[in-house]
Amino acid sequence: MDLRTNNSTIEGKILHSFEYQGVQYVIWSEHEEEPEEAHLLRQQNQQLVHIDDEEEWEQVTEYVDEYLYNQQ
Repeated sequence: MDLRTNNSTIEGKILHSFEYQGVQYVIWSEHEEEPEEAHLLRQQNQQLVHIDDEEEWEQVTEYVDEYLYNQQ
């Protein structure tokens, strides 16, 4: 799934998707053999969008941290 920015589209892939409080989120990375970065995005209306709200960002990243900790 590609990420659309203001003036361009960046090709990428979804590494993981999950639902938190009724909202769908994805961990997304650009298409690369060894991706250096992953991005946490909200999936909305079949598009990926950045999480601009600081409170939402903190809640979702805390959820992801707890999920990853429990997978160990």
